[in-house]
Amino acid sequence: MTQEKHDRMEDLSKCIPVPDDTQAFMCARCGAVSLDVDRLCQPLGKGCRRDWCGTASLKPPESCQNFPNNLRYICGKCRKVAVNPELLCDPQPYPEPEQKEGAS
Repeated sequence: MTQEKHDRMEDLSKCIPVPDDTQAFMCARCGAVSLDVDRLCQPLGKGCRRDWCGTASLKPPESCQNFPNNLRYICGKCRKVAVNPELLCDPQPYPEPEQKEGAS
């Protein structure tokens, strides 16, 4: 994990979720949500935090296809994925993708 990623992950306990009516963009390809449309690989549309937070989520892909180094978070309660931790009610570090055998 890079130092920048480590620094951003340390303060998750201080993260305050945004209000339920906060609007954010959703990605059609990787399923993540973000406050910034430019941080998604294929923006699908805009919704409110209440539209996804707390509803069960299917397992997202291992990483964003267009932005593989994009830092993402996963909700410890509903397993939703977000680029901004404040969009989740219980943000946790998103697991690093596993290295494939023979990859360096």
